[in-house]
Amino acid sequence: MNRTGLATAVLAGAVVFGAVTGTGLHALGWELRPESGIVNVADEPAEPAQSADARTPSSAPRTSPAATQVPTKPVPSAKVAPTALSSLHLLDADEVGPLNDRWHWTTESTAPGDGQDAAAFCQTSALSGLGAVKVTRRDFLDKADRSSASYAGQTLATFDNPAAAATAYKTMAGWRSTCAATMRSRGYMTALIGDFQRVRTNAEKAGWWLGTFTPVQPDEPQGNADEGWFGATGIALDGNKVTLIWINVVGQDYNYDAGKEPMVTTLVNASSVVATG
Repeated sequence: MNRTGLATAVLAGAVVFGAVTGTGLHALGWELRPESGIVNVADEPAEPAQSADARTPSSAPRTSPAATQVPTKPVPSAKVAPTALSSLHLLDADEVGPLNDRWHWTTESTAPGDGQDAAAFCQTSALSGLGAVKVTRRDFLDKADRSSASYAGQTLATFDNPAAAATAYKTMAGWRSTCAATMRSRGYMTALIGDFQRVRTNAEKAGWWLGTFTPVQPDEPQGNADEGWFGATGIALDGNKVTLIWINVVGQDYNYDAGKEPMVTTLVNASSVVATG
């Protein structure tokens, strides 16, 4: 599936950033099945924090080869107190968590602003619409197969002050609890949202959640019933910066040891620069 087809399949019904108001999208989200449960994360639930030492996945979606240890950039093990200079930074391709031992991301594009669409499934507004004064977006594709359905990306936003950034982070955390509202109406037949998982990093706060839903293409419900989307959404706050990260994979299974998921590695790497001075 090419990138255009992928965006159409995933973001059907999305409104382009900057249209009319320039502040965001129509609501996107999933409807949970009754047995899945949901946690309101606007106030960040006290989920067990995942270790910052987690580096790579132990396994991967069945559509990809099994994972083994892949070296990534080292990060200090100790939590560093925030300073005037945020530790959050824009990721390089090799800092995005690989899906398996053969996986390598490549940078597709880097540009100012929120971009023309929202690639994080639960996102309901542009970061500029949350008050950011500077926004940069970077998108990543599978280096071996740029037409692969799996893709990742990051938006890094700077705010006028830490209080404004903290408010934006709380809003972003709340996307998880609202994203169940409309996805079924957009054609997804099954949808599950995982718990909010905190991650220990050099940033003040960081966490993520996983959404799973089928069919891959709502307009083609008779497609491969054994495959679905696994959409990981990560957020982090440090000083006057916040970041939004997404890793979206098509596959049959998403089997990683707890704390070793690709998003955990990515969040750790996104805040691996220790501020000084």
